[in-house]
Amino acid sequence: MSDERERSARRVRTAGCAVLVALLAACSYLGARQPQRAAVSVPVAVEVISERALGAASLEETQQKLRQERESALALLQSVIDDPNAQAGTRDEALREKTALAKRMVAEAETAALLSHMGFGETAVVLGGESVTVIVPWQAAENEQSRVRIIDAAATQTGLAPECVKIILSKK
Repeated sequence: MSDERERSARRVRTAGCAVLVALLAACSYLGARQPQRAAVSVPVAVEVISERALGAASLEETQQKLRQERESALALLQSVIDDPNAQAGTRDEALREKTALAKRMVAEAETAALLSHMGFGETAVVLGGESVTVIVPWQAAENEQSRVRIIDAAATQTGLAPECVKIILSKK
């Protein structure tokens, strides 16, 4: 009886090994095939921009609008600070906001001056909470080397990471 058991155990092991070898062969065959390559197509949109849209806002107009908005924000904050009826917490918050706005304005002016001294012409710099936007004439940033220099200068001057710098090209 024990011989019979040994034979049946061997047969089961042999059959199990044969199944595993067949599975290994099938996996090897499937894994050796070249992966199928899929062609990707991306739609391209071409838009004709009218003269009117191109004449929308020059860099000087953008800087003037930014200046006006900042002056009105500073005036509003100053009116809250000067208001004798305002709560102390509200006045403190307005003073903090005014100080933060003034620091951003100084950083923007310093960055714009640096870029101007680097030869990029007249630029506008807008510093947000975690990003800086540099508006430069398109001629100044038409090649990648110039854009890298702009990003490096803006990131270094503001202390933000280079990926936080955005360049917007404008007309003169």
